[in-house]
Amino acid sequence: MKDIKKMIEDCQEKGEPFFILRGKDMCAIPAINAYLEDCMARGCHTKHICEIEIKLSEFQDHLRSAIDDNTLKIPD
Repeated sequence: MKDIKKMIEDCQEKGEPFFILRGKDMCAIPAINAYLEDCMARGCHTKHICEIEIKLSEFQDHLRSAIDDNTLKIPD
């Protein structure tokens, strides 16, 4: 996966918008799924697809623990 801190700094320097999803956000997984489906439909590079699938799996694992810990939340 790319260096997130460097990506954010690069976006900020260029005035380019970016969007961050957190593991405790109950809306994150559907958003990542939609992004993954769109990337596959558009024929994105296999490496990019694999990176998204890995991140999706991490979010799903975190979701399970957030439910157990009662830290899952609706975005505010």
